[in-house]
Amino acid sequence: MSGTIRVRGDAVEWRQVDDEIVALDRLAGEYLALTGSGAVLWSLLLEGATEPELTAALLARFDVEQGVAAADVTAFVAGLEARGLLERR
Repeated sequence: MSGTIRVRGDAVEWRQVDDEIVALDRLAGEYLALTGSGAVLWSLLLEGATEPELTAALLARFDVEQGVAAADVTAFVAGLEARGLLERR
């Protein structure tokens, strides 16, 4: 899928604690803890990013192959979308 993906501000409250993102899924009433690549992706999703931009960020930050980074982005985005925490434009 193409287009910009962004965190839905009305669906989640979050805070950064050291290198971890702690987010409250307001729709489900559940907490999420994001570290490592999840925290990197989250910060980009706050402003809005495309899946290729998210993949490029993982490649720049971590020692990972293109296919692995792309698959990780797809899975991460799909998980947040399933919770209703993202919007696409």
